[in-house]
Amino acid sequence: MNRNNPTYIKPLYTFADRYTKFYQGDGNLDRATNGGWRFLQNYILEKKPKVVFDVGGHDGAYIRKIREFGSDAIVYAFEPVTATYAKLCENMSEDHRVIPVHMALSSSVGSRVIHINPDIDAIATLSEVNGTKYDYRETETVQCTTVDLFAKENDIEAIDFLKIDTEGHDLEVIRGAENLLRNGKIRTIVFEFGTLNTFSHTYLWDFAMYLEPFGFELYKIKPLGLEKVIDPLNERSIYAYFVAIKK
Repeated sequence: MNRNNPTYIKPLYTFADRYTKFYQGDGNLDRATNGGWRFLQNYILEKKPKVVFDVGGHDGAYIRKIREFGSDAIVYAFEPVTATYAKLCENMSEDHRVIPVHMALSSSVGSRVIHINPDIDAIATLSEVNGTKYDYRETETVQCTTVDLFAKENDIEAIDFLKIDTEGHDLEVIRGAENLLRNGKIRTIVFEFGTLNTFSHTYLWDFAMYLEPFGFELYKIKPLGLEKVIDPLNERSIYAYFVAIKK
């Protein structure tokens, strides 16, 4: 390579960029190919969860996979957007072990404004969004509670599997479970990390530092399995899925 007069080969760059993202498990939201469903199936077969919180339940697709993989767990599915919650209730109407909850989960109780992209309802977010390519032209005021308070009010002693997909608000959901975490009552947490964390001003380092005192290790979900996160400062804000596992 002539560093004084470099030549750039775009096809080589494109291939290298795609390969790097695949290797790192970045930028692929399809759980069929990014390792998400592989992890979930293995987890259900090995751990056999009894109580699941699906935070950001959307239309119930994640729950359908939980059932497909053989779990009969009680699933509390949280979906704050009214129109999406109606879809969730309709899709899960015949599954009596699914409990839809028309609320958001956060680190505190109260009402908040959620920003909605009407073309892609799966990316609704509680974060203030500016400068993104997505059109968040609709809003709705939603009610928020915490994992701790909801569990207390509903006599839930422990959560085997806490899945969070809240478009940048995932750490606030985890912070709202501090009492259960401190008492060792949550075993596994799956969460999304990506570009919308820029708007919520959270980094993977924040997740690692918050969860470490509670005895969790952080792993990245990749197409061929889990990879332990050694240095969370090295992670990029490109969509990927992570799991925190109680030691």
